[in-house]
Amino acid sequence: MLRPLMVVVLIVILAGCVSRQVALTYAPSSASLAAGEQSAVVGVKTVIDERSNGPRWLGAIRGGYGNPLKTLETDEPVKDVVATAFADALAARGELAPAGRETILLTVVMRRFDCNQYVRREAHVDFEITLANARSGAPIYTDHITADAVNGSVFAMNVGIFASTDDLRMVAVRTLRDAIDQALSKPGFRAALTAALGT
Repeated sequence: MLRPLMVVVLIVILAGCVSRQVALTYAPSSASLAAGEQSAVVGVKTVIDERSNGPRWLGAIRGGYGNPLKTLETDEPVKDVVATAFADALAARGELAPAGRETILLTVVMRRFDCNQYVRREAHVDFEITLANARSGAPIYTDHITADAVNGSVFAMNVGIFASTDDLRMVAVRTLRDAIDQALSKPGFRAALTAALGT
């Protein structure tokens, strides 16, 4: 009787030790759109991934010893996901310039973007952004952006192999959105765009 039960438990554990491919998209909040000034001057130049993980690695649902049970990976390199999210955020605000007509170029250095679940779900973002003159390449604005989120209860039962990769993905999506909205709404960022319109 004990042996069949151990076999079932082993099958369940092994089934959980897999990699799940997830998609991340940016959707603006109505409050963030109010910051836009309909000034289509910005282009996304590049996102540089300085994380220590693989290019598509996003996070993991972990067991009691920190061992990954379910790994989340993006369907394209995370740097490309972040670049698309910034472009979508700028476009939603009317601030993304057509290709070849940019006045300002945005560079993002991604120092951290990950999500994990032991018991509660959490996600973390750490970006350094730079705006530069598209013609001269001279930097005109830099900023450091962080966003962190913790979701769920310490008494939750949906942990380990029973945890949902989609629930964890959504925490990552919201944290990325919060970081981008924060970056594009800062007074220094707004001032740089206003100055570019006058050149």
